[in-house]
Amino acid sequence: MRTSDAESAMRTSAAESTMRTPDAESAMRTSDAESAMRTSDAESAMRTSDARTPDTGNALILSRLPSLPLDILYEILASLHPLDLLHLSRTTKTWRVIVLGRSATSAWTRSFSSQIKNRPSIPDDISIPRLTSLMFEPFCQYCHTHTSEVSWECRVRVCQQCVDLHYLWTDPIPDAEPDMYLKIHEICPESCTFASATLPFKLWRHATETLRQIWDEYLQLKDDDAAVTRWLDAKKAQKAEIVKHALECAAWVALQDNVQ
Repeated sequence: MRTSDAESAMRTSAAESTMRTPDAESAMRTSDAESAMRTSDAESAMRTSDARTPDTGNALILSRLPSLPLDILYEILASLHPLDLLHLSRTTKTWRVIVLGRSATSAWTRSFSSQIKNRPSIPDDISIPRLTSLMFEPFCQYCHTHTSEVSWECRVRVCQQCVDLHYLWTDPIPDAEPDMYLKIHEICPESCTFASATLPFKLWRHATETLRQIWDEYLQLKDDDAAVTRWLDAKKAQKAEIVKHALECAAWVALQDNVQ
């Protein structure tokens, strides 16, 4: 009987061992599967991190910058080149409001003064963003094709194809009194344009829009001789400042050409 009991106990122990073995194997398989999943997740995360390009990282940084206090943000903007500020203003509506807002004027001024060597002065009648575009962006203001031609006095880039459309060399005011017409030409910013599609030689021209705007101003004052005189004097002084600044810009361009 004792032998039979011992054999029974051994069979029971073997059976329990056999039952425990599948459970253990199942547990091991579960553990291996979980480990594999964790490894897969880690590798996926690493691949995602590796796939993040510098542009994506920069975009993430840019998206968070507007949440900074404005005084810190404007300090950062002031350290950028004016052309970078111009490009930044075109990325999103939020950045456009921040960069082109009146509060950013000081940042633009500091950027323009510190980042551009031998820079021209900043006139009162043109914004720094517009001046920056005129200085550094090689595109025609009218058709946006590439051009290196700049009329600093008219403050515009214009390609050869647009010269005949937007710059006049004939009389645009047929009803003007000869004397007043000559005076208006004296106060209107001029552009010594290059040869156009229809003219093989250079001519002094006026921007159509500017000339007509000046003529409209005169028509409002023509019945008051004293007012016309004051208006002409103010326009002459304004043109003198524009010509002075145009010479500064041309000198700046010449220095850039010498450096290159």
